[in-house]
Formats: sequence, structure tokens, C-alpha cells
Amino acid sequence: MNLVARALGMSEVAKAAGVTGVGLYKTLGENGNPEFATVLRAIGAKGMRLTAKPPRAKPKPKKKSVA
Repeated sequence: MNLVARALGMSEVAKAAGVTGVGLYKTLGENGNPEFATVLRAIGAKGMRLTAKPPRAKPKPKKKSVA
């Protein structure tokens, strides 16, 4: 995430996420432990969206008919 924020402009991301530049560097750094809300704000700051979807359901095996 730190590389993404740097590539997108760390100060812009920090401002839009509502944190300081130093705080964002620390949060997204190697030893950082960002809150999920901070990550979402940083992603949203550049107009991106994080989505999740369930894995594809495996087809149910067909029951063998007893004849």
C-alpha cells in the first residue's frame, strides 16, 4: 500500500484521507498497523474502491438415483 500511496502522491492521499503525511507514512510503512478505515480512506482518496465478493459456489454433486 505504501508504494501505491507514493506513486499516487503521498501528500494528496494523506490530505484526502484526513491524516498527516508523516502519519500516513508510518501507518502504511513496513512496521505500520493501519486501521481498516484508514486504508479505505487512502484508497478512496484516489477515487478507487475496494470490493469483496464471495467465492464461486462449487456445484453440488448429483445424487445417484436408486433403480
